[in-house]
Amino acid sequence: MTDTYNHKVKVVDPFRNEIFSWLGNGKNKLADETTFKSSFNEPSGVSSLYDEARRDVKVYICDTNNHCIRRVYYDQGVVDTPRIIGIPQCVSGECAPFDQTDSEIEANKDTQIQ
Repeated sequence: MTDTYNHKVKVVDPFRNEIFSWLGNGKNKLADETTFKSSFNEPSGVSSLYDEARRDVKVYICDTNNHCIRRVYYDQGVVDTPRIIGIPQCVSGECAPFDQTDSEIEANKDTQIQ
């Protein structure tokens, strides 16, 4: 869970009936480091996914005021900021894959069935 205004990510352990800080040093900045050396700026959401190759859980954190997504492998505890690529380019409300140019988008727009 996120502790937004304290700039931390916490873990809720219902089996031990405890909550503890897991990520973040409480400073509102962007720092990719290990658990308590990392920094967030108002984290607001968490999602996780099991990584078969690493046999570990990938945790994604929405770092709101740093305007990025952060990632950490649960067992390793090293926070990083993955580079997000492949965002489509849009011209006049029409979107195309990232590798197309504006002229290719316009050319394809004429051949589309309306």
